[in-house]
Amino acid sequence: MKAMTQRFSGGMFTQTNIDYELSRRLDFSLAKRTRLYTKLMRAAHNDRDPQMTFRAMLKRFRRQGDRRRHIYKLWLDNLEAGQRINEVMAPYIPASERMMIAAGEENGRIADGFREALFVAQTGKQIRGALVKALAYPVLLLLIQAAVLVIASYQLVPVLEGLLNVDRWPPIAQSFHALTSNLRSWGMAWMAAFFAAVIVIFKTLPTWRGPVRAWLDHHLPPWSIYREVQSSNFLVAMSALVKEGASVDVAMKSLLRVATPWLSTHLQRMVRGLERGETPGVAIRTGLLDDETAGDLEDYSDGGAFEEAIETIGKDAVEDSIARITAQAWVANILIMITVAMTILWMYASMMLTVLKVRELAQAGMY
Repeated sequence: MKAMTQRFSGGMFTQTNIDYELSRRLDFSLAKRTRLYTKLMRAAHNDRDPQMTFRAMLKRFRRQGDRRRHIYKLWLDNLEAGQRINEVMAPYIPASERMMIAAGEENGRIADGFREALFVAQTGKQIRGALVKALAYPVLLLLIQAAVLVIASYQLVPVLEGLLNVDRWPPIAQSFHALTSNLRSWGMAWMAAFFAAVIVIFKTLPTWRGPVRAWLDHHLPPWSIYREVQSSNFLVAMSALVKEGASVDVAMKSLLRVATPWLSTHLQRMVRGLERGETPGVAIRTGLLDDETAGDLEDYSDGGAFEEAIETIGKDAVEDSIARITAQAWVANILIMITVAMTILWMYASMMLTVLKVRELAQAGMY
């Protein structure tokens, strides 16, 4: 298999290919990456080359028949061919964690690179935990709302249709009837479109760029949440490089080599700003960081303490991002609860007004 791109030879559905795909998709979860980074970090602290660690693990995987043996063999082949550790691991780990490993390789402190990758992975877990905690209740409400609409569409509305022609329903009830009729006719199509949109959104988070994306990054989840996470990772990676003596422009160029297309856009603008003679605090204002953090860095830059500040701010940025993400989730929580409440009131009002209309017509002898 050629470096990181081709499948193993022998056909699409050979056992080797199946094992490889299963391993690629299942064996690099957060928990398993955490264990791997910890092993590599401790080995590097003991002056043990990562290749030696990979060889020892490959030997064990082969003895046990573990499917990970295919990927680790590929890693070793690519390392022997001259690739760097962050390059061979790139298809299997998040870009943010790869960025930390690359930073460690750049400054010759690979153990620190694995430690920072471990930190980023654990930070991601904290952020996901905060999001799950904040959104669990509103998501439950959305599921309840969906169930209520399905029941109304297939059980309640048909009963009301049998009581009175729709064109004689009150206006608010007619609008609810239009919604439920649409769900009955196009419900599966809408559901498929929703899931397709979710997939497209999350697939394009690291790649989509442009003015519309720049606006979304600061105003609407999940784009705003993605920006928060990536800005924290950027600051952590920058602090790791600067701490080891790299200049700001060299650190940015190092990150640019391993960044996603979306992050590359910001890094390129920063580098161009530095080349024009801007201070780091001004050059860093590309929209990647929130205004407060960017302002702090600009103040430190004006005072000649940018390098010292970015390390401290880099660590604090993680907690700050979690706080801002939690706040965004809280706003989404409120909006979803309002939407669910209004939908339920809409349905209840439609039913009651239609029943009252039937009673009114019956009393007038017009039913």
